[in-house]
Amino acid sequence: ALDIATAGESNRTLLVPGTQGVEIEGVPAVVFEDVSDSLFLVWESEAPTSSSSLNLIRYKDSQWSPIVEVSGDVHPLKGPPQVVLTRGEYLLGGAQETALTRHVRSVLHVVWWEQGPGPEEVYYTPVILSDGEYLGRNLVHNLTALDYSQPPEPLLSLTPGLHRAPAIQPGRDEHSVVIGFTNP
Repeated sequence: ALDIATAGESNRTLLVPGTQGVEIEGVPAVVFEDVSDSLFLVWESEAPTSSSSLNLIRYKDSQWSPIVEVSGDVHPLKGPPQVVLTRGEYLLGGAQETALTRHVRSVLHVVWWEQGPGPEEVYYTPVILSDGEYLGRNLVHNLTALDYSQPPEPLLSLTPGLHRAPAIQPGRDEHSVVIGFTNP
């Protein structure tokens, strides 16, 4: 549910579309994108069949967008998503008959863990918005597969919870993020 508190008014509670079924909904990541005056929610939804997905929805002007599945594979169980927003600008147009138009590209950087064939794996997807509108496609990257380092000798015994604790935070400027995770 989304609780809306407005100064001088009674609080309102809205049910997030798609969450009224038998699925178990995880804790959402909530991001406000001020360029489009939109609130984005990303959450894990686990079906009774032990599959799960990461869902994205936008709330703007008292309206919900359609739900978009952003994790790519709905079969492995997933952990709670973490989200950081970055943004940049670009110009379109400029032909003799059209003026240059300024646009804002925002990116919701989403990180989560999934059950893999062995230990958990960490995944990342950039959800790209142009002037607050989802572009309709996001690539999912397995970050764990990018680490080709050799395991230490002797093998370290790590707390299993470390594999389920990826972290993302803003980088050195508004265009970058830093992701940290443990590769089992």
